[in-house]
Amino acid sequence: KDMSFFFLLNNLHFTVEVLGVLVFFLVSWLAFDAWRLRSDFLTASRGIGFLLLAGGALVHAIALEGDLTLYMGSVLYILGLFFIVLNMILESPVARPEFKAGVLLPAFSGIVFGYGLAQFLGHLAIGGLAFRQYKKEFKKMLIPFWLGFFGLALSSAVGFYVWKSSAGMVKAELFDSYWILEHFMKLLGFAGIAVWVWQYLRT
Repeated sequence: KDMSFFFLLNNLHFTVEVLGVLVFFLVSWLAFDAWRLRSDFLTASRGIGFLLLAGGALVHAIALEGDLTLYMGSVLYILGLFFIVLNMILESPVARPEFKAGVLLPAFSGIVFGYGLAQFLGHLAIGGLAFRQYKKEFKKMLIPFWLGFFGLALSSAVGFYVWKSSAGMVKAELFDSYWILEHFMKLLGFAGIAVWVWQYLRT
């Protein structure tokens, strides 16, 4: 029974991460498709950012816990967040200098405070910038996008509780209630972004 439960949750982890890979790759593909017409840095940075997110999510789906590859995937993911935050700030019609610190914070906080905090800040920054754009331009199509990234931010926040200290070493408590909640919030986040992609393709 315990092995069956372990198998079920392990498959849940893989399924959620692969969903993220597909969603991020679709957004990247849409951005690069637009880049063929515009050929500008803003469109390219969006495509690069989501492609890096897809790569990071793919590594996280298949890498073993504690494996060096997993940390490489985290670096890819954080770089992806960096490019997307940078893209959204540069695309904003109103310059907000206070957000410029937020561009550097997710990248460097991964070194100083840990990858989890960097991902949380990156997700939160993207969701906040998208929400600001929604409030300013009244684009209802952006609702599932910023909700999706807020969901990923909550997932990252819950992820702080998944990692616990044991005998001076930090390790992940797999398949506990926090782990399940983290993946549930991540699933909702990916679903929100997937809805945004679906709406975009319909327009």
